[in-house]
Amino acid sequence: MTAIFDFPAIMTAITEAAYDGWLMVELDDYDGDPRIAAEFSKTYLDELSYVRPPNQGERP
Repeated sequence: MTAIFDFPAIMTAITEAAYDGWLMVELDDYDGDPRIAAEFSKTYLDELSYVRPPNQGERP
């Protein structure tokens, strides 16, 4: 089963709700390098202009 999400709309709703926590993305049935998948996912979220609030430190 493949799900398609409207991430720009989701990110807009998250921003408008003043959410200040972490976001996670998950890939199911992905056979590639998990580091590359994580980098791709982060880049995509960054391109949607989601900015983590300054009080949120980097996770180890």
